[in-house]
Amino acid sequence: MHRTPMRRKRGSTKHSRRPRDWDRQGWTKQQVCCVIGPQPVWFGPPPNECRREVQAHHAGDRFGPDHDGHRANDSTVIPMCDGHHDDLHGSTGAFDGWTKPQKREWQDAMIERYRGRYESHQKLSLAAF
Repeated sequence: MHRTPMRRKRGSTKHSRRPRDWDRQGWTKQQVCCVIGPQPVWFGPPPNECRREVQAHHAGDRFGPDHDGHRANDSTVIPMCDGHHDDLHGSTGAFDGWTKPQKREWQDAMIERYRGRYESHQKLSLAAF
């Protein structure tokens, strides 16, 4: 017996239900990896050079008051190269030996840094028109 696969209604997936900020994600991917350069908080030896392409890492708290365990809101993305992103999730390389609270503190500091930079970028973009 052949069954037709079920199709989801448009806008019914977890990914599509959360608010998206494609402009912020695009801007974030054009930045330099946030692990390299001056750091507001760091808990180990300085990191090595970046490896591979920069991606928009969702650094926000997935289990905060407005989240239900799904990927954090797009307003919390920070630029991380693929290598440092893997290090962060695996607690290896630049993040070797870091505790979860240390990683959370660093990510929160990076979220604030890049939020400010993105807001400045938006103001300059609007002023150009």
